[in-house]
Amino acid sequence: MIRDTYDAVVIGTGAGGACVAYQLCQVGMKVLALEKGPRIELDAIVEGGVFGKGFHSQGRGDELKYTRERFLQRNVSKEIRFMRYSEPGEPENPPERPTSDGWMSQLVGGGTVHYGGASFRPDPVDTRMRSMLGSASNVPGLAPQYQAALEDWPVDFNEYLPWFEEAERLIGIAGAPASGLPPLPFNKAEMRVASALKAAKDRAQVTPTPMAINSADHGGRDSCHHSGLCQDYACRFEAKSDMRVTLLREAEKTGNLTIQPDVFVRKLIGTNSRITELECVIGDPEGDAELQTIKAPIIIVACEIVESIRLLLNSGYGDPNLLGRYVMYHVTGGARSIAPTPTTTWDNAPHTAYIRTFYNDADAGSRPFIKTGILLFSTYGGPLQAMAGKIDGRYLWGEQALTFFDEVYPFKMDISYIGEGMPTAYNRVELKKDTLDRYRMPATVITYRPHPFDLNAAAYIENECVRILKLAGGVTQDIAPSHLAPFLGKSATARRMFHGTGGCRFGTDPKTSVLDRDCRVHGMDNLYVADGSFMPTGLGVNPTLTIQANALRVGRAIADRFAAAGASPVLQAAE
Repeated sequence: MIRDTYDAVVIGTGAGGACVAYQLCQVGMKVLALEKGPRIELDAIVEGGVFGKGFHSQGRGDELKYTRERFLQRNVSKEIRFMRYSEPGEPENPPERPTSDGWMSQLVGGGTVHYGGASFRPDPVDTRMRSMLGSASNVPGLAPQYQAALEDWPVDFNEYLPWFEEAERLIGIAGAPASGLPPLPFNKAEMRVASALKAAKDRAQVTPTPMAINSADHGGRDSCHHSGLCQDYACRFEAKSDMRVTLLREAEKTGNLTIQPDVFVRKLIGTNSRITELECVIGDPEGDAELQTIKAPIIIVACEIVESIRLLLNSGYGDPNLLGRYVMYHVTGGARSIAPTPTTTWDNAPHTAYIRTFYNDADAGSRPFIKTGILLFSTYGGPLQAMAGKIDGRYLWGEQALTFFDEVYPFKMDISYIGEGMPTAYNRVELKKDTLDRYRMPATVITYRPHPFDLNAAAYIENECVRILKLAGGVTQDIAPSHLAPFLGKSATARRMFHGTGGCRFGTDPKTSVLDRDCRVHGMDNLYVADGSFMPTGLGVNPTLTIQANALRVGRAIADRFAAAGASPVLQAAE
């Protein structure tokens, strides 16, 4: 039971929620952070597993635990979510189907516990898409609901710069301008491609990825041990700078933060302009759970985009004509190859190098696009993770598995594309009111169809990836022996719902946006949203650092507003 009085309640403890909570705690506000999942301590993130220490590096996590039992997403099999996905050229409005894609880690720290750590600043163009690229965004003959609905951000890019610096410094982003931490080393595949591009004086250049992984001791935590199991795993050594071991830990040191795990907020209750209560399910909804209401003068929603939209829709706050519209997911793609010498990409931190050369490329030809994204050098985790879904979504067995581990796995030299998704009115999150989940809350339906520019850009980039890999001596699918070619296929798609943004876009006009420039819901006094759903247009880079920078900015705005109102922490909140 939660009985204390707080100045603010933050719903969600991932990238956005943790940063807001940190800012509020620094000024003395009493904050309650509610997390749907459990709080997992270090001793639960054990060494060992199927291959354990014998597999080339110390401290490998338990692969079975993470890949088969979904240790960081234990209840995903019990969740209910539906998807309607189609691509240009496919039938429109396909039937909805159940999906387990798109879920973030459900535990204290959220998605930052399982993410790989890539932490990029966006480009100035990312916040001025309408002004800079809007004239080229119309596609003749395309229905209005599928056209790109570009909007400029209400906060200037230069205004974000100090917040990017603050995020890089507080979290500790290796190789970022403001952190003071050097970049992490390249793996063998990255070094091979970098050398080949440099020798050829190629336009494309490989640069270090700014990573939320310590390259030196930082914040009282170890530097990276290069055990290789980073993405989709929790770090056994606390070298990955997830929110549990960075801002949440620092906020708790103030004595002002209370983290309450195993709490699901299913409804916000209040007047037309003010939230007064949160209706929460506390504990296991299939076991010993309680229904309780919690009061606080300020509410910050930071659940990740789909769940934040679901909560607002279920509660009836936010313009119903805009809320849930213009969601965006990254298109993934690129190319795979086999290097002529072993690369053993599993024995290093993931994707420590990337290529940004093509970011602002455009093409007005027969397959037009106005912008692309970045190229990351993808790595393998452990062998169990690597063998899953390599051909036609099926696990590898028998001779096929032996071929993969003998001739492909040790020689991996792949490039992964992270490409921007254009916002359209068609792409949306809605409630499925006839289907309730185990919390007795309506499920969601995600309707998504990539804009033609998204896949056109991915096709252009695929050709560049193949060219780069061949330049480095890689054997790509088009020239591979017939028994190896099936392992090297890679298709561009947004089907897996990576890096979701949008759905609660911010702006100055309530007619075109859900949130104001400080990410407060238009027409509401005390309701804010602080995850990736605030973005009116997407990015061509991983969005986490932008979410964190914006959340630090929003947290400061809330703290300043609270102080300006003359509120005395807790005392006046209780009145």
